[in-house]
Amino acid sequence: FIEAVFEDKNVKAVVTKECMHKLQKQGIFASNTTSLPIHELAEALTDPSQFIGMHFFSPVDRMPLVEVIRAKQTSEETLAKALRVAHVLGKTPIVVNDSPGFFTSRIFFNYLLEGITLVLEGIPAAEIESAAAQAGFAVGPLAVLDEISLPLMMHVYEQLPALSSSQQRAYAYLLKLVNSGRNGRKNGLGFYSYNAEDRSKSLWKDPEIQTTEEHIDPTTLSKRLLHVMALDSYRCLDMGILENPIDGDLGSVLGVGFPKHLAGVFAYMDRVGLATFIEECQQFAAHGEQWEIPSSLRWLAQRDFSFYSGFQSNWPKVE
Repeated sequence: FIEAVFEDKNVKAVVTKECMHKLQKQGIFASNTTSLPIHELAEALTDPSQFIGMHFFSPVDRMPLVEVIRAKQTSEETLAKALRVAHVLGKTPIVVNDSPGFFTSRIFFNYLLEGITLVLEGIPAAEIESAAAQAGFAVGPLAVLDEISLPLMMHVYEQLPALSSSQQRAYAYLLKLVNSGRNGRKNGLGFYSYNAEDRSKSLWKDPEIQTTEEHIDPTTLSKRLLHVMALDSYRCLDMGILENPIDGDLGSVLGVGFPKHLAGVFAYMDRVGLATFIEECQQFAAHGEQWEIPSSLRWLAQRDFSFYSGFQSNWPKVE
């Protein structure tokens, strides 16, 4: 079974229990979810070892990636069957371990968070979206937020176990916009304003936010959007959510639109160089907790570590 109902723990639990009696003894039950904890969803199944997450990306017929999420209860047999299903469907799977937001959603949320953070700093919206395009992103963070809808982004934050100060500020701002009637593209008002007649759109300027007088180099804005995703990807690797860099590179490019020409988040960090990457991230430290640098990354930088030597990963395998 692959369940793909609305992103709500209670709804998914009801559906799981209703379908459980139809699950064959050797079958598996997969939940298509962007961020809900797999170990909690698994509790609705009689045998949690048969439960796994399979995060498909929209539009499913065009997006090649599926993020396979393994909970502590998930058996190796269930994982192997899920990977077989992915291959039969013609998808490229990556395997990640259960954690809030998993891997792809988590780093993507940081991309969106940085977009909101820049808005709150008084950076003109047009400069933010332009910097994203300059970096190689197909869609800017503000346009993405409008597409998924601001209430849905708030719902995502509400599902997380805890919010950092930066996330709390972003949530409060989204709430303000929603309360003022700016829900996103569907109702014609969000970070953009949409004209239903000619289907055009124009960026909206919040009159309550003063535009910064400081000139920000567009390259610096691009780096913030790229670096924030790469830095959190390293956290995922360091915490064991990812077990190898290649899953992070495949997931970032095929799943959430990290620029293809950079070959993925870890290949990007190798290109920049860890010492330079850390130095540049430190310049952004005043903008929020998302810029905190793990001590283990500093340790690797001191040893001139790179994630790859050619096509060979230098990351130690998890036994």
